[in-house]
Amino acid sequence: RDAVIAAATVPPIHFLDTHDTEPFLSRARRDKSALKLAATLQFAVSGIPLVNYGNEVGRTGGRWPTNRGDMPWGAAQDKRLLEFYKRLIYARRFDQNLRHAKSTISALSRDLLMVLRGETIILINRGRRREVAKVAVANAKSWVDLLTEEKLAAKNLTVPPRTARILVRAE
Repeated sequence: RDAVIAAATVPPIHFLDTHDTEPFLSRARRDKSALKLAATLQFAVSGIPLVNYGNEVGRTGGRWPTNRGDMPWGAAQDKRLLEFYKRLIYARRFDQNLRHAKSTISALSRDLLMVLRGETIILINRGRRREVAKVAVANAKSWVDLLTEEKLAAKNLTVPPRTARILVRAE
């Protein structure tokens, strides 16, 4: 039994912060677009995304002891950010590539990162300008962004500034 446990493959666990570190939003100077980009990458790569309590609703804090602050409730929660996290979770549940396929990461430009998971394309634009990804996938005519439900033509994979897309075939 111990040999079976020792031989088991444990996927990596990805987290942006923990209860022992300064919250991500605090380190990112409360830039919620930075949190969304980081969370998209966290959910896009191979492994298990671990969301520390409060990231999904915009919890801030600082160094010890405020890094262990209370969970914000009610009006203190950022409902838009929570909806974004729900979309990330939906994407992982909906698309088996995001759970099982190997991830390949490449930089398409200075600001545009691409993660391929099977036939699923994740595009992350950290820049301040719109980017266009030139990605060739056989027989792909159009894509649906699981984060926005927007439909895109295969030849025009645009990514607005400071946003990400999780794209699956539309047809």
